Amino acid sequence: DQYDQAVLFYDRALAIQEKSQRGHRCSMAITLDSLARVYNAQGRYEKAEQFYLRMLAFKQEEYGDHHPLTIFSIKSLAYFYQSHSRYDMAEPLYWRVVAIKEKTDPSDLAMNLTDLATLYKLQGNYEQGETILLRALAIRENEFGVGHSFTSVNLTNLAKLYVLQGRYAEAEQLFVQSLVVTENSSEPYLEDMLFCLDNLVTFYESQGRYGDAGPLYQRAITMTEKALGGEPPRLVIMLEGYAAILM
Repeated sequence: DQYDQAVLFYDRALAIQEKSQRGHRCSMAITLDSLARVYNAQGRYEKAEQFYLRMLAFKQEEYGDHHPLTIFSIKSLAYFYQSHSRYDMAEPLYWRVVAIKEKTDPSDLAMNLTDLATLYKLQGNYEQGETILLRALAIRENEFGVGHSFTSVNLTNLAKLYVLQGRYAEAEQLFVQSLVVTENSSEPYLEDMLFCLDNLVTFYESQGRYGDAGPLYQRAITMTEKALGGEPPRLVIMLEGYAAILM
């Protein structure tokens, strides 16, 4: 088994690193992380958790609680717990990251709040998720201004939450707003525009509003042909999607 072979080599590397006074210590965190990922991929979740915890403890000792590498390990452990529906273990870790960012790097706070909101969404705690997403949006708008393209993703996240709550009119308004702020940016990127168009198309299709989805498909197809030319794979997907709603 390739995973078992990988574990053997990582264990050997880790043994060397542990004996080192300093020389290999910097790479030790990478090895611990790799072992955690391999065990997780094997389905050996208890072993994976042990190495995620060990990696976090190592980074706290080496770099301190507020170092970016330590924060990365806190989030990795939180993602691990979340992926296994251990939400009660993930929640305090996400809040821990938020608390650190509030003190050390407020510019990165909105993204970490979004991670926390995702956790609450998975739990079905939409009210708490909405509160946090509204806070993340307010931070972005305060930093860049209302209507700035950097707020587009925050608007989309909130819109998707409203869809889950059945608040379709509010969701539509935010999907449209996200598209508008993106296309009004100084140099809208194709990927960003297609992302917004796809979100709105998906919403309209879920509502059976194919007449509203059609023009958006046409717009996405035209943009893709103009920007990429030829016959890119994504164009095939768009053409098939548009054809489906015409039937």
